[in-house]
This record gives sequence, structure tokens and C-alpha cells, in this order.
Amino acid sequence: FPVAYTKGTDFKPTSKRYPAREITYFDRYSRTIAGVRSDSATVADGPGVAVEAEIKALPEKVWALVTDLNVPAQFSSEFQGAVWREDVTEPGVGAVFIGTNRNDRFGEWQVPCYVTEWKVEKEFAWSVGDLDQPAAQWRYTLEKVPGGTRLRHLVTLGPGPSGLTHIMNSMPDREAEIIARRQDDLKTNMQATVDGIKVLAEADRVERRNRFPKRDGANVDAADKVR
Repeated sequence: FPVAYTKGTDFKPTSKRYPAREITYFDRYSRTIAGVRSDSATVADGPGVAVEAEIKALPEKVWALVTDLNVPAQFSSEFQGAVWREDVTEPGVGAVFIGTNRNDRFGEWQVPCYVTEWKVEKEFAWSVGDLDQPAAQWRYTLEKVPGGTRLRHLVTLGPGPSGLTHIMNSMPDREAEIIARRQDDLKTNMQATVDGIKVLAEADRVERRNRFPKRDGANVDAADKVR
């Protein structure tokens, strides 16, 4: 995943496919399930969300935005920002940052986030709250594709306790409904985030194109090339 891509009427296999480390099932568009699909989703199933954006910029530029902890706060209505913990001297696996979130249902809260993957220009992942029993597991993946970078943003809820599980414990008969609503909220913010990163990453390219427009069908500089 993915097997191929399309651009207009052009259909080609992807340039690279990574070996699967785990299986994720798509319940419906953008919604995922880490476990076996069932008619009524539970936290034990590992429900989640996956979104993506095609960005006309090199992975290096996208990576700089993805690993800036406060960039998503510009686009998400829930995530308010984050800071690296005082003992962090360099970002990487094992580093911890403190995130601040605000939600009408859950209020405002701060939570430690533990970096679990840090592959420069390829992958940035972290677990929320606890390494062994995280409240959620988040991930960005970057793939160089023709014309730029494919950025994916993924989250899997659970298996540890969270504000979501607290609400479900008070209304166990509505667990599937509560999870679905949470997935919808997450999808909205996650898609806004990758779309916002796309705008930022492509902004310099657009600015340069406007500054050096095409004349007689030719570029004045290399603005049309991926930066």
C-alpha cells in the first residue's frame, strides 16, 4: 500500500513499496482498524484515521514542517501546540515532548508524547501518555514520488485509557457511535493539517513562479521544478 498512482490518464506502479510491519484494515474512507474488522468497532479493535496529501516539494522541506511541533497547531482546532521536554537535547527515538490539546467534549489537557520512530525525511511517530499502553499512536510518513512528496498522517486509538475511554465507560451501549464521532473529528483536523503543510511547503515554489513568470512558453528560472 499503495500499489499504484494515477495522474490524469497516466497509471503507473509506485516507485517504491515498503514491506508491511503490521496490517491495517480500512473500515471506510479514511477510517482504519488495526484488528479484525467487526460490525461494531471498539477501542480493542484499534480504530484510527489515515489521511494524505500530494505535495510539490522535496521530502527535505516537508520533513522540516512535519517535525516542527507547532506547525499542526496552525491548522488543527484541537491541537494547541507542544514543547520538547527540558531533558531533550536532540529529537529522536526516545525523546519526549509535551502536547497541549483542547476539545469541547474533553476540555483542555497536556500529555507526554514519546517518540517511537524518527527516520529523517521518511517517518516520525509517537505514542501518547504511555509507551506500553498508549492512549493513541500517531505517525507521519513521507514518500518521495514523481513531482514531490506523498505525506500520510495516521493515528490509532488506544489501547490505553484516555478521555475517550472515560466517556465510553459512562455510556458503554454507545461505544461504536462515540468512536465513529471521534474518528470524524480527528479526520477533519488531520486533513486540515496535511493540507496546511502542503500549502506551506509549496508556498516558496508559488512565490518564485509569480516572481519569475513564464515568457514565450519558457521558464525564466527553475521555479517549475520541485524544490
